[in-house]
Formats: sequence, C-alpha cells, structure tokens
Amino acid sequence: MAQNKSQSVASLYTDINNVNYFRQQNLSSLTPVTEGKASWPALIEDIKQILRVFKPDIIVTPYPAIDWHTDHKLSTLAVIAAIQELGLQQGRLFLYTNHLTANNYFPYGQQGELVSIPPDFNQSLYFDSIYSYQLAKPKEKIFALEAMHDLRLDTSWLSVPGAFKILWTTLGNKLLLKDQTYFRRAVRANELFLVVDFSSLYKIETINSLMEAAH
Repeated sequence: MAQNKSQSVASLYTDINNVNYFRQQNLSSLTPVTEGKASWPALIEDIKQILRVFKPDIIVTPYPAIDWHTDHKLSTLAVIAAIQELGLQQGRLFLYTNHLTANNYFPYGQQGELVSIPPDFNQSLYFDSIYSYQLAKPKEKIFALEAMHDLRLDTSWLSVPGAFKILWTTLGNKLLLKDQTYFRRAVRANELFLVVDFSSLYKIETINSLMEAAH
C-alpha cells in the first residue's frame, strides 16, 4: 500500500477493497466516514478525519526506526503524514517498540521489572523527552494480554509433533534463558515512551531519524 500509493489493496480472503464493507460491523464512534478506498492516501485521509474530530494531545504509536514489524512502522508513518498535512503543532507522539530491530528479547529482564530505554547503538534515535508511566496494577495486564486471541496457546499441542514443539520452546525459554514471549516482555512495572512533539515533525533531520531503516 505504501509502495504503490494510488493502488487499492484487496482483502486477502474476500478480495474486497472497500473497507466500509467491514466497517459496517463497527460500533465505535472512531470509525471515519469516507469513500472506503483501501489505499495509502485514503488511510491518511481517515487518520486526518479522526485528528480533526478528536484533536488528541497524545498519540501512542510504534517508533518506526526500531520496530521491525512492517505494519507498525507504516502505521506511524501514516500518522506523521496526516499530522504534517493538517499542519498540527500542539501535541506529542508517545513512541515505543514491540519488536526491537536488534533482537526480540527487549525489554530485557524478567516479568514485572522496569522497562529501560531501548538500545541506541548508532546514537541516531530522536526524541524531545522520555516519559515513564508507572503501572499501579501491572498484573492486570496479564489478563488483558491473555484475552488477545493471537497470544493464546493454540491447539497444536493436541498433536504429538505440536506437543514436542511447545515442550522444546518452553525448555529453550527456561534453560537457555531465551524467553521471547510477549508475557515476559510486556507485563512490566512501567510503560516507557520516547516523546516527540508535533512541532518537531516538520524538521527533515527529525523525520530522517524516525524513519531510519523504516522501509
């Protein structure tokens, strides 16, 4: 979508390229009323409409340069493009990473410990400030994450090969200290964000830092 901006992208399973077909199921007032084209310009227009209506002071979104997940990178780039096209100056991006580009073990340490600043080996990360939000009840996040279907244990353990795969993964996590599970990485005593002011998004050096290795 981002590479071929004028081209509409069809759904993988239904071959439908009108997102309004799926939005009929939405109950949220956040749903924008648009033509429903599944293209990059349409995505930015959707975000712009949400920004106009709700006027957020803070937007929480992944840091493109240090998150290897393509959807995470491009969703933030679309948000930045929408902010720039609207000329917004008042507000802040709270940036984080779910999938650090260097490895998939960050945040380091054990479940319930503090999240540290992501490693910046090239000293190229841009941020105006750092914000750490202390969680009063971090254990409740376990239940919130468990409710997400893509984090739940699937039914592969019902077969012998699947059971051995899960056993091998568990042994690797415990004995080799290679626990990459989201429950270890995400259930922490705080949430840490690299903060970028909207007003900084109009500097080419800022954009270059945010987008480094984003494509």
